[in-house]
Amino acid sequence: MYFASNPTISTFALGQYFKNRINLALAAVEGSVNNSSPPFAIPSPAPYIQSVPGISNPYDCN
Repeated sequence: MYFASNPTISTFALGQYFKNRINLALAAVEGSVNNSSPPFAIPSPAPYIQSVPGISNPYDCN
């Protein structure tokens, strides 16, 4: 509805409007948006990777 009433608004300004509205709604229930860390930790798969086919042991094309 906001975009329909403001069709010439820039993408950045529209994003800021929605960000502000979300922050206001969360503040009403004493919440906030956390921009400093992800909502849940995703561990790196690197320690578990033993080999990558075609890279660590290349295919023999002969």
